[in-house]
Amino acid sequence: MENLGIILNNSNFNLYKDKKILITGNTGFKGAWLSRILTLLGANVFGLSLDIEKNSLYERLQNIGIKKQFFIDIRDQKQINSFFAKNNFDGVFHLAAQPLVLESYLKPIETFEVNLMGSINILNSILKFKSTSWIVVITTDKVYKNIKNIKGFSEQDPFGGDDPYSASKAAVELAVSVWRNYFLNLDPTIGVVSVRAGNVIGGGDNAKHRLLPDIFRSFHSNSKLEIRNPNSIRPWQHVLEPLSGYLLVGMKLIKGNKISPAFNFGPCTESKLTVLDVAKYAFERLNRDLSLIEIQEIGKSNETEYLWLDSTLAQKELNWGHKLGAFESIDWTIKWELDLSTRTPLEIIDLQIEDYFRSKL
Repeated sequence: MENLGIILNNSNFNLYKDKKILITGNTGFKGAWLSRILTLLGANVFGLSLDIEKNSLYERLQNIGIKKQFFIDIRDQKQINSFFAKNNFDGVFHLAAQPLVLESYLKPIETFEVNLMGSINILNSILKFKSTSWIVVITTDKVYKNIKNIKGFSEQDPFGGDDPYSASKAAVELAVSVWRNYFLNLDPTIGVVSVRAGNVIGGGDNAKHRLLPDIFRSFHSNSKLEIRNPNSIRPWQHVLEPLSGYLLVGMKLIKGNKISPAFNFGPCTESKLTVLDVAKYAFERLNRDLSLIEIQEIGKSNETEYLWLDSTLAQKELNWGHKLGAFESIDWTIKWELDLSTRTPLEIIDLQIEDYFRSKL
């Protein structure tokens, strides 16, 4: 992988080299991918999270390149204050969250405490101690009010939330807006931007109640796959797509550019597939019998049947664009899973990062 650093450091993201970057939630799925990209870009990456989950992507990658890992619960205001009082960073990507809709029904109070109050603790500590030049707060496409917007949600659409997860993330957006005003009044040199994307797919994800991980579990155990909401359209998007957008936002902030306060990073229009479409395609690629797909009968659900983001602002202001459609994203994810028989997770993630960012030069 000797050429990988050369490829990335000659890319649009070369200003990350030698920057001190904090990623909260770096041991999660998206956090692990972002951590690896930034270390390959030559950044000095620090992590803040809860304990590393067993068999998570972060654990499986092993030598990911983090300079130092801090284990702190972001709900603990005293610990967060102490952390940012002692540590300074060039930039912060805030990903730490309770990220699952179904889990939020089981743990609604914890979901709000982690997602909302945890984010407020971080924003307030950064402002109080002037601990960084900028922070990018990662939320979700589910922050928007639950209506079937065929054109896709734009950054100006109203927030809402019919489940604890969505509502907590919508509340985070409101808090970010409030604290952004605090920053403008008390320290306008600190940039605050929120970014929104969906439940991405990609190699190494093993979360519960996510379609591709469920498909792989079914594949390895040679068992049936149960799916819910088969006709729901979801934003099928490879993890590298929104992460490239987050990195572009960070680059603008490193340069001190004035940019919009929020950006959507959604998939291309060709990615409008139903849950059943994706399951069938993945089964065919894995040479599995379609009769093993079983529709799970569930009661009334508040999950949005149609969920889509309008990414026009990111395309115009950041020159961000898509590379992978839904079928390619599924193929990349399947290839990751199958390549595990001959390569380590670290080798595979480096190869896929190289393949993706080579076209971004």
